[in-house]
Amino acid sequence: MRSVFHLLFSLVCFWSSAQSSRYTFVFLNTRTDKAELPKEEVDKLMQGHMANITRLASEGKLIAAGPFDGGVEFSS
Repeated sequence: MRSVFHLLFSLVCFWSSAQSSRYTFVFLNTRTDKAELPKEEVDKLMQGHMANITRLASEGKLIAAGPFDGGVEFSS
C-alpha cells in the first residue's frame, strides 16, 4: 500500500516538474468512532462526491482518485 502511494507521488512530482503546475494531495483516514449516517444521507453524499470527481476529471484537474486498497485508479 505504501509503495503505491510512493509510486503515485513520484510520478506526479516527475510530471509536475515538466509541467510547472501546482498539485494538492489529500489523504483521508476513516475514524473508528464516527457516527453512522442513515443510508439515504450516505447515498446523497456519495452522489455529490462522485459528481465532483467526474467534474474535476473532465476539467483536467484530477489525476487520480481512490480508494487505493486494491490498486490505483487513474482518471484523466
